[in-house]
Amino acid sequence: MSNKMKIIFYLDSPTTYQIDLFIELKKFYKIFVIYNHTYSTNHKLKISNYSWMYFLDEKKSPDPLILINKISPKVVIIGGYKMDINLKNKSIKKYFWLERVNNKNHLKSFIRNLYIKLKLKSANGIFAIGKEATKFYRNYNKNVFNIPYSIKKQKKIKFFNKPKFLFVGQLIKRKGIDNIIKTINDLENYNCSFSFVGEGPYKNKIIDLKKKKQNVFYFKFLNKNNLEKIYNKNNILLLPSVYDGWGVVVIEAMARGMTIISSRNVGATSEYIKHNFNGRILEYKKKTLRNEILYFQKNPNKINLFGERNKRLFQNNLCNVKNAVIKIKKILE
Repeated sequence: MSNKMKIIFYLDSPTTYQIDLFIELKKFYKIFVIYNHTYSTNHKLKISNYSWMYFLDEKKSPDPLILINKISPKVVIIGGYKMDINLKNKSIKKYFWLERVNNKNHLKSFIRNLYIKLKLKSANGIFAIGKEATKFYRNYNKNVFNIPYSIKKQKKIKFFNKPKFLFVGQLIKRKGIDNIIKTINDLENYNCSFSFVGEGPYKNKIIDLKKKKQNVFYFKFLNKNNLEKIYNKNNILLLPSVYDGWGVVVIEAMARGMTIISSRNVGATSEYIKHNFNGRILEYKKKTLRNEILYFQKNPNKINLFGERNKRLFQNNLCNVKNAVIKIKKILE
């Protein structure tokens, strides 16, 4: 019988980057993952069915506490304060795994903060996704640790002298998709390509854009291997989000040696990307996306330079899953 510590992750729905973390953690712990849903909104990505994963929407009795009591772990890590559960067994340590929250609406923020305080005060600790989230959650719990979403080392993309822009994610306004579409529509005689991977309300507008413009490509959400092929055909990530608690695609791009165009409203961008050093930061209110696209058309040598800097940054950072697991082990043991 294995003497490894049992850990349960209780999460809403699966994503590919989480799998990297779980597989690395399984080298040291007995990991179980309970998901509320097989898919998330606008994200119909099918995850490989590992024996240590449980999908409650496929069970007759969708109650996470039944599984938790059956497995009897030492630690439960909950992916969201709204998913808080009452662990009657006080010997089980409870941690939350949380992104930063959007506090722009003051009334909603006030109500939310009271709710968060109620939920988090009794937790053993919080894994906060990035430095900004870490700072925020220290108002509610003394044991807060910066554990950003992390992925494993990736193969470097091939070098392209021509800008090849890529968007990966939900096709929704919050992600800045309307800004990208308008910008491409306004471009004339551009010597670059634009690829979109995702699902959402703006899907049909992107398909219409593809019909009108050369070198515009669209793909539904893909499995990990096919998504890898798309990444390898592009060299600049676009993420002009109005708000993004973290934005793991920034890490995925960094790990592959891509450069980044993103707004400061993205947690991972705010933490890792420096303007004109390893990417370009657009001022969202000024809608400067067109200028940043043209910048790389005029300066294609910067694409590989910024990408190399991102690759080196990824190697030594907590967004590298090996480094993140080392820190998690120190916290839990």
